[in-house]
Amino acid sequence: MVSDTAMEAIDELEAQGLHLPPRDVVRLNAVGLRLEAARGKNALDCTYLLPRVAAISPTLSFRQPTIGHEIWIDEVQRLIEPGDYQTLLAVHAFALSRPQSELPDPDSPESVDTAVRGFAASCSDITRDQIFAAIRYVEHGADPTAGEHPASPPRDDGEDEDEGKYDIEECVALGVLNEGRAVLWGITEADMKNMTTAQLHAVIDRAYAFHKMQRGNEVDFWSGRFYATLDEIASRLMKEKHGSAA
Repeated sequence: MVSDTAMEAIDELEAQGLHLPPRDVVRLNAVGLRLEAARGKNALDCTYLLPRVAAISPTLSFRQPTIGHEIWIDEVQRLIEPGDYQTLLAVHAFALSRPQSELPDPDSPESVDTAVRGFAASCSDITRDQIFAAIRYVEHGADPTAGEHPASPPRDDGEDEDEGKYDIEECVALGVLNEGRAVLWGITEADMKNMTTAQLHAVIDRAYAFHKMQRGNEVDFWSGRFYATLDEIASRLMKEKHGSAA
């Protein structure tokens, strides 16, 4: 898919003599697609969608992660060595093969290890590629922007956005859950944990609209990310251009 917003920006940079390498073109296009999707999105559409499911054998299927799944996976990832992608895939597959209410205590490494090892042993007849493809589908759907991370807009306090970023453990799902705790009435936390992130976002949007409260606009959010990414790329290319000219 091609983002018209990104192509217009790329054409402007090219006119200034700034030639984007393929990596930057792909990155800017991905964020542009997110912006355009937000512009044309029905804020309530996710409320009526069933979770994605991928079945790869008569006895094994994976389901789109709920808020509870995402929080559990983020907590367990603290126990995994950076770069250990095999274990990370096994943890994702184990978690998404069952309801989040059946997941072991993430603060008990022994319980998690025993459960994940037992699950992995039951998948000996299934290839790693099959599992990876199924997990990628239920987590991201048919999303061409998955894995493309935008730059963040500059912070008002002048602090370098990258400074100390590895010292902060972020969990997007936990943030959405906390927002739901703050604005939703008549719905339990257990109910919220059984929703996907998109579904809970949609319900929260409906709550804001019903109570006539203001909420940050998704279009504004992705517009900020798009132009922050564009500025980052343009600034780097400009420095490279002047540096080579010198």
